[in-house]
Amino acid sequence: VTVGTTSISTGGSATTISGLSSVTSTDVNSTTTKATTIKTNATNRVAPVFQNSSGTEIGRICKAYVNFNGQGTVAIRDDFNVSSITDNGTGRYTINFSNNMADSNYTTSIGADGRSPNGRSVAIDYLKYDTTGVRISTIDVTSQYNSMTMADVILIGVAIFGNT
Repeated sequence: VTVGTTSISTGGSATTISGLSSVTSTDVNSTTTKATTIKTNATNRVAPVFQNSSGTEIGRICKAYVNFNGQGTVAIRDDFNVSSITDNGTGRYTINFSNNMADSNYTTSIGADGRSPNGRSVAIDYLKYDTTGVRISTIDVTSQYNSMTMADVILIGVAIFGNT
């Protein structure tokens, strides 16, 4: 690692550089097969903010996500910041967060297996939308779209984006 004109050899352990308020890099490359880790010294749950070179925010990371099987015994395939899924009956699931959201003003993006003779809908359930979790419903819709039946779905994906 070179900072200014100073070269630092990190060897096999982490190296701390004191007195830096920011580090600018065009590329961050990992020379191992592991992902590069970026840490913050913040003691609260503030997610990193991605900015362009002008300092304008251009993105944030996902606060929680889950991919799960909603048929039979509910089973999580992959997740981040999700402690469990509660099966609330046919086509009704609660996603429980491992770490609470800062507030209830987060955005939920959901999708599900759409294979149904007439079509399928996925919706957020107003009975549970708070800092600890969100409830969703999966529904089969008839061809006339005037009748709905709750349906368990084999593939459901949920992503949560929030301000902190």
